This record gives sequence, C-alpha cells and structure tokens, in this order.
Amino acid sequence: MPAPSKIYPREFRLETVMAEMKDKGTIKVPHFQRDYVWERTRVAKLFDSIYNGFPIGSITLWFAPPEFRHLYKDLPVLEFPDPGQMDQVKMILDGQQRLTSLYVSAFGLKVAEADKSLKDFKKICFDLESRTFFVAKRGEDRKTTISVWRLFNNRGYQEVYDTLPSDRRDSLSDCRDRVLQYPLSVIEVQDMHLEDAIIIFERINQGGKKLNLFDLIVASTWTPEFDLKEKVKEFNVSINPHFGKISDEEVFTQLIALLVKGQCTRSVQLQLNSGEVAQNWSIAAKGLKFMISFHIHQC
Repeated sequence: MPAPSKIYPREFRLETVMAEMKDKGTIKVPHFQRDYVWERTRVAKLFDSIYNGFPIGSITLWFAPPEFRHLYKDLPVLEFPDPGQMDQVKMILDGQQRLTSLYVSAFGLKVAEADKSLKDFKKICFDLESRTFFVAKRGEDRKTTISVWRLFNNRGYQEVYDTLPSDRRDSLSDCRDRVLQYPLSVIEVQDMHLEDAIIIFERINQGGKKLNLFDLIVASTWTPEFDLKEKVKEFNVSINPHFGKISDEEVFTQLIALLVKGQCTRSVQLQLNSGEVAQNWSIAAKGLKFMISFHIHQC
C-alpha cells in the first residue's frame, strides 16, 4: 500500500501569491536559503516568459509546523509583514530567486547588493509598442512604457491608463491581465519535520552547498536574539590565534547536547531547542576556551 501523500500540487494566480506575501506575510524565506542574487535583466526575461505564457517552473512551499514557524529570515527591505499567531507559515524550499524577483518588481522595491548599492526594481518596465520587458536606464523617459509595479497597483495603473490613446490602453490592459492572471504552479509540502524539509531543499538544489548537521541545528534554534552561527564566528575570532580556530562546528552542538542531554548523538542534537542552546552557550564557550588554554600551555 503506497504511503500517504504529503505533497499537493496547486495552481494560483500570480496576483494572489503576491498579495499573500505582501498583505499576510505568510510566505517566508527560511534561514538556510541563500541571499537574493538575480540581475534585473534576468527578471525582465522572467516577466517576458510570463507575458508569453511560458512555464517558469514551480514553487515549492513547506508548511512549517508550529515549532519551526519562526525560522525565517528577517528581511526588512522586502517589507514582509509578520504573520498572525494563528496563520500557517510557508517556507520557500524551491523558487526563492524567482518568487523574490516577482515580489520586488511587483511592489517596486530597492534591494541592496553586496557592495551596499541599491538595485531599483521600479526600473523593470513594459514597452506598450514592442510588447517587451526591459530594464530602464537612468534618465530614460519613454512615453510608451509602464513600470511593472503599476500593473499590481490599481491607482498606479489607472494613472497611466487614463493618459493613453485607445490602442495603447488595449496593449496595457492585455499585459496586466496576462501578468496578474498567470497560473503559478505551487507544490505544497505538508506534515513534514524540519529535517525532511531540508533534505527536500538539498535534493532540489543539488548544485548548491550541502547543509550539514550544524546548519540544520542553527536553522532550528535561531531566534532574533540568538544566532548560533554568529556566536561560533565570534568565538573563533576571540580565541588565541596560535591555536587557530575550531573548524568542525559540530563540536559546539555536541558539547551543548552533552550539557543538556548527557548524550551527543545526531538525533539528540536535533532535539535541542533555542532556549537550551542560548542558555548553555556561555558554559560551552567557557569550557572550550579552558580546553584550548590547557592545550597551548600544557601540551
């Protein structure tokens, strides 16, 4: 007898998904996802595919159990609202770059690059004559174009629509209908633990960096007040440079598991919660520093 399904293919209008992200804040980027990296020219091509009815791939969302609903990145630049206490939080396992690209363009946001400069996604535009999407250059003012964000904003759309002759109005309304009504394929993953969700993430993204046990524990115990990964970085900076650093990060989770549970197997480490890790961090760090000092001076 086959196992009961935990994946559910759905189809939603693009407009509906964008509204859920903007108004409810229930679709989130988990901590183990990489940062947003797409160039705007690639985003323009993504909208061109949507306009022409081409498939852009599916989005995979993990319905996070209540104990893991907080494990998302706090990204103020994206202006995601906090979900309500009773709302189901959905983490993006696959399609994060595409979904973020659509979102920042739909709401005309600016996103910081690695060099701290800002990419303005109001520059993603549609040409009403050529019926193509492009990235507007600085100072460029074409009378035949509309910024994509206006397609998702009733007032912004109407402001442009009212100024156009009838043929361009037809072109604009056709573009808006195609984009907002585009059927986005969404795969919902339900009734799965964090470890299973990360396995799915890894297998979908086989070209990316494999998440180890430490990464998994960092994701499951992260809070706005305590980030284990940052604590380990600070620890390695603070110790005697003659020793080097502790490169095997699992040493830290093993020690905390021993302090809390008296064991440090993989399954025991995965049972650690955020409070246990935060409360025992200073004891673990102090013990490791004592060990390093003993090693340097006595061995």
